[in-house]
Amino acid sequence: ASLHTDPRFALLIEQIEPAPRFAALWQADIHFESKLITVDATKESRQSFQQLIAQGYRPQAIASDSNFQLPTSNFQLLFHVPVIPDEEKESLAIDQSAAATALLRLGAAERVWPLLQDQSDPRMRSYLVHRLASYGVDPQSLFNQLTTEVDVSRQRTLILGLGEFARAKLLSSEQQSSILSDLIRRYSNDTDSGIHGAAEWTLRQLGAEDEILKVKAAYSSGTRIGDRNWYLTKTGLDTDASLALSIIHPPVEFIMGSPVHEFERFQGPTGKNEIRHRRRLGRSFAIGEHEVTVAQFEAFRPRHSFDTTKARTSDSPANMIRWYDAAEYCNWLSEQEGIPRDQWCYDPAQKFAEGMVLLPDYLQRAGYRLPSEAEWEYACRVGTSTARYYGQTETLLGEYAWYNTNSKSDRLLPVGSLRPNGLGLFDMQGNVMEWCQDRSSFYGMVSESLEDKEQAGKINNANSRVLRGGSFLIFAAYVRSSNRNTNQPGNQSSNGGFRVARTL
Repeated sequence: ASLHTDPRFALLIEQIEPAPRFAALWQADIHFESKLITVDATKESRQSFQQLIAQGYRPQAIASDSNFQLPTSNFQLLFHVPVIPDEEKESLAIDQSAAATALLRLGAAERVWPLLQDQSDPRMRSYLVHRLASYGVDPQSLFNQLTTEVDVSRQRTLILGLGEFARAKLLSSEQQSSILSDLIRRYSNDTDSGIHGAAEWTLRQLGAEDEILKVKAAYSSGTRIGDRNWYLTKTGLDTDASLALSIIHPPVEFIMGSPVHEFERFQGPTGKNEIRHRRRLGRSFAIGEHEVTVAQFEAFRPRHSFDTTKARTSDSPANMIRWYDAAEYCNWLSEQEGIPRDQWCYDPAQKFAEGMVLLPDYLQRAGYRLPSEAEWEYACRVGTSTARYYGQTETLLGEYAWYNTNSKSDRLLPVGSLRPNGLGLFDMQGNVMEWCQDRSSFYGMVSESLEDKEQAGKINNANSRVLRGGSFLIFAAYVRSSNRNTNQPGNQSSNGGFRVARTL
């Protein structure tokens, strides 16, 4: 404090930060979330901080560029809100899901349906869905609501809820027939990729594999049909090796990484590997609904050396895949789909091995490629802020991810076996770790958004590439939306695979 009265200190401050002078406060505390906003005299600006106030934020510090003269000043306000411990959030979500279940049984369902829509913290909804079949809720009430529901995210949840009843064999033959007919129609015709994926999972619980194959055969055209936000490649039409892709139109910016208070965060609050930041995705893209399977990869390379002790079926994820193998498959897929050679994302004149050079504009090309790390995380999160796309803790992880606890580290699971996320993407967490396009590096601590752009240059085995999603061999702490694994591009592993992507 004595520095404030020292004229040498005042002179130094004036040299560093000329007038106007600012008061500043920096508080690093994992028990608080912070937001810094600029407020002027406009109505819209006032509304922005009033919304924060309504969310529980409170002003912690203020700075002005003109000695606080209204109405001309621009103010910078630092807001803080206490972080509610995850234990309390989890307990509350469980209690709320129990209350919602009781309301459904008491005939007050109109209070419950709004709880089924998308939210950044989805844990209460997830607990509710998993209670439905176990606590005597009438499945007919869900189906009746599905037939009239207009909100897309609620429709997805209702479809997954019906899948819980089908999985538990609690549907009458009449209900099965009605639900089956409705879901085949939705699986074929609905434009939303999340409904398409949810319908696929519930149809599997109804034993409707043949109906799924018929739809795939009808839509394996290699291009988007109508205004559907999903499509199937034409490659492998006769062998059921076609790939399904979800089409994603992300917002320009999203929050990537994990908050410092996330319990399982790698290296804890001070870790640099998952630094939370704004990331810019200035493009639409498509990404595989499933990990590339053994059958799909064998169509490209019939004699690939899979670890068949882990990948035991043709619909298991392909394993023992090097980064180079995955990139070469993407070029082969582009060729099979009739994409012009000048739109392929990897130079076909080069050998797919150490020393290959990435094209400087691969994100601008229409060919198939590996997803960027930002594309992968956005597609995994689907707008959620929790550690996993269904919620926060490990409690329900085995329902959504195949990891070392439920797999016993024994084998890979056929793709599409567990529940999809809100974009209709399966196995984004667990099963195999998935190669991304990007090299391994820290995000960097910057205040502005980080543009998701090409990482051109030469590939060498000394510099690792990123893998995402965790695997059947991995502990729960590593099966999170923000967790990052790395490996050298020339390495193979029994839990290493990939899914494809492309710019649209």
